[in-house]
Amino acid sequence: MACFDSGLLIGKQNGVWLKDHNSRLGDNDQLTRVALLFLFLLSYQSLRAQNSTTQIWGEYLLTQPLRRSYKVEGRVAYRHDLDRQVWSQWEFRVMPEKKLNKHFDVLATLQYLATEQAASFTTREIREGLGTRIHFTPGSRIDTRLLLRVEQRNVYKVNAENWDHTSRGRIRAEAQGPINQKTMSGNHVWYALADVEAFLFVDANMDERFANRLRARAGMGYKLSHQWQFEIIYMWQESKNTLADDYENQQSIIRLRVRQTLNNKNLKQ
Repeated sequence: MACFDSGLLIGKQNGVWLKDHNSRLGDNDQLTRVALLFLFLLSYQSLRAQNSTTQIWGEYLLTQPLRRSYKVEGRVAYRHDLDRQVWSQWEFRVMPEKKLNKHFDVLATLQYLATEQAASFTTREIREGLGTRIHFTPGSRIDTRLLLRVEQRNVYKVNAENWDHTSRGRIRAEAQGPINQKTMSGNHVWYALADVEAFLFVDANMDERFANRLRARAGMGYKLSHQWQFEIIYMWQESKNTLADDYENQQSIIRLRVRQTLNNKNLKQ
């Protein structure tokens, strides 16, 4: 009986089959492992959640490359809960970023969020953050990264006319890789992505709905060209609802994302 491993049989030499261990199959196996991990986390957490709702998010991201490995990304997003019709949110974010070397990026974020938490509860939030992104496999087909961030949150309760201030840390493990090509550099590239993110040191007394504690997501993307990318992502998140008895709840979220990158042909490194 023949026995197969992750290499591909490419021919015989002296009656012995040779294998190509540098084939795409090994990379596909990595993508499969990431997907299986995501499904395991999703199944496990679904058993724990006591309440589940569905949300849909629409996002547009615009990136402007700059000189000396800098770039600035802007994001506009609208989010709506389909089961609890009152909850909705607008977000506007600016994120400057600098690539230090092939392993490390540094970034800052400034966000404004307007949220209808409930029928008589509206918040406005200004959020500042600093972070770093660590690339573990630069140049590989499967890009694995770790994103570390700290955020200062300043939440204004419109109805109560007062502010809450709190800080939190975020840690996200990410993986992304092309499916139909060997790299992400070309056009017409299909790719897969997955990540898991934990929110740390969230103030338990922050009076808001969907104060996120843990997220996991997986999705597909299509890179039409250098300028345009389109993504559809399924995201699961577990939240703690501090407005109603501190019980756990779960959101299943569909994220529809459009990315646009402006032309950088005239920029000098």
